[in-house]
Amino acid sequence: MKEVLPDIFQMSLTLSGFNPGFVNTYLIKTDNGYTSIDTGWDSPESVESMEQQLAEIGACVSDITQVIVTHCHIDHFGMI
Repeated sequence: MKEVLPDIFQMSLTLSGFNPGFVNTYLIKTDNGYTSIDTGWDSPESVESMEQQLAEIGACVSDITQVIVTHCHIDHFGMI
């Protein structure tokens, strides 16, 4: 997890078996939790990757209250 601007974070989520082996998603801290820009691939490795990175900032998946999907590639919205 990398904070790119105050309260805006970049997560590189695992994409096992793909090149590159990750997809970048973004997390924005709001007054009501977090907004996720894209969600990543729905796989155990990707979910674990997200959970670990959220824990770095003291957050968990249930803190994500809104999701924005940028485009319809399964690696960007599969975890919804």
